[in-house]
Amino acid sequence: MLRPFLRAAALVLTLASPAAAELVSMQAVQPATRVGIDPTGRLSLNGGTAMTLDMVQLEGNRVAFRDPQSGLFLRAGVGAQTELAIASPHIRSWETFELIPNGPGYALRSVQNGMYVGADPANPRLAAVWGTRGMGQTYLLLPVGQQAPAAQAAAPGSFSGNWRLHALYANGRPMALDAQALQQAQITISRGGGIHGTSGCNSFDAAIILRRGQHDVTDFLTTRRGCHGVTGQIEQGFFSALTGASLFELSPQGQWLDLRDGNRRLLARLRRM
Repeated sequence: MLRPFLRAAALVLTLASPAAAELVSMQAVQPATRVGIDPTGRLSLNGGTAMTLDMVQLEGNRVAFRDPQSGLFLRAGVGAQTELAIASPHIRSWETFELIPNGPGYALRSVQNGMYVGADPANPRLAAVWGTRGMGQTYLLLPVGQQAPAAQAAAPGSFSGNWRLHALYANGRPMALDAQALQQAQITISRGGGIHGTSGCNSFDAAIILRRGQHDVTDFLTTRRGCHGVTGQIEQGFFSALTGASLFELSPQGQWLDLRDGNRRLLARLRRM
């Protein structure tokens, strides 16, 4: 009786005291986009905050992922859809993944339910619900410092249309601003790259051009009405995001438009009207 107990205790100690960890970021292969963390802490292809996690080597091909800031581990069993989120203080079966080579990257299989991690085109959140693995369940795990393939800056006509401001970000995190006031900020982008819009206070005109593989907002002209309170704060952040953006990045479904700076930090997110 004592020997099986000792073996079980050794296994618990191994899981509680993980071995060496490597700081990695994750990028989906199909669609080719980075995996981020949305405001609820769940992993998402449309996540506002870039994901950087310690990949902890366990036994064999098994790994766990730990958030270096909070110390919490990635869990595959969050909610009815077994979504992935930074949620656990420990490593057990829901926090353990098998790392399986698959094409150019790896598939992640939950040890708890045996399902592969992937994202449905209709829902960008990652979940362990897939019975088979393909390119849609394949991820590049890139050591921090190694650059992922750069997003290709598309011609402005590819994201033409009407857009409403959904969120502003500071240091990659969404700012706590009134949602109704945010939605008053809107822009229309023409196929030629012309912009006309309003901050909810002042109207403005500008143009997006593609220069050396990056987007550049030029000829920015605005009315001069004084804006105060939350409306003024939103205008300042919105105008700063527009003029500071180096990449206008369209989501795979075409519903969201992200404005990112030269370091790919998220500045603003707009939703198609």
